[in-house]
Amino acid sequence: MNNPIQVKQVKGIIFDYGSALDIPGRSWLNPTYQAFVEAGVRIPKDTLSKAMTGSGSTAAAVGGHSVQYYYSLNDFFHAKALAEILWLQDNCPQALGTHVDDEDIDRLSDFIARQCYQYAKANAGVVAKNIHALSKRYRLALVSNFNGNILDILEDFGLSQYFDAVVFNDASSAPLNDKELLIKAIKTLGMLPRNIMVVGDSISRDIIPATTLGCQSAWLESITEPAPTVENTDVLPKNTIRLKVLSDLTKLMGVRS
Repeated sequence: MNNPIQVKQVKGIIFDYGSALDIPGRSWLNPTYQAFVEAGVRIPKDTLSKAMTGSGSTAAAVGGHSVQYYYSLNDFFHAKALAEILWLQDNCPQALGTHVDDEDIDRLSDFIARQCYQYAKANAGVVAKNIHALSKRYRLALVSNFNGNILDILEDFGLSQYFDAVVFNDASSAPLNDKELLIKAIKTLGMLPRNIMVVGDSISRDIIPATTLGCQSAWLESITEPAPTVENTDVLPKNTIRLKVLSDLTKLMGVRS
């Protein structure tokens, strides 16, 4: 983890929704696989990975709908599990074994959804400690380019009290793009861009807009976007720090969680 940012200049931190929860797509294969195993469905992990990719099911979205599209996290995880199971049924039916009729599929998706929700809640406890620690020193904001139940989700995860501002697309007004959402969050915090660090798990949607606005930036590495390589070293803006997990940020900022 390099440290090219000016830590002493930072007075506020803006989190992308996914980075605030610290559950990017890379972290979901193992817990989902474990849930299938506990349900009695033993399939190769690489097959499940194909199901998650093929069904459009990630920690951020299912079938093009973000987690905020759903009424609750339980609903989201149920949709996620069902999408994966139906993909397996269509593309690798032998992987499901005896779980083939509608009743079994419903029961299996309910079980996997509960297991994933419990994993998310347990992870949220760890995330909350980091967010809480940062909130004692910095003003925090969260941005999301989707409308829906984001405030309820933050409450469910025990994170809502730590953010000074939550900026998201209101279904009653024209949607804002990623850059416009950041501008609104910056104005809400009442700080100069150079005094704000933007933390996100998407280079294109979070990091590039942040740096073009003059903010400092930190990329929470994710499998949802390819990491910069020798062939595309210009993808990640210069001086953007790279984080493996959210706790790397508290260490970088010298904050105890």
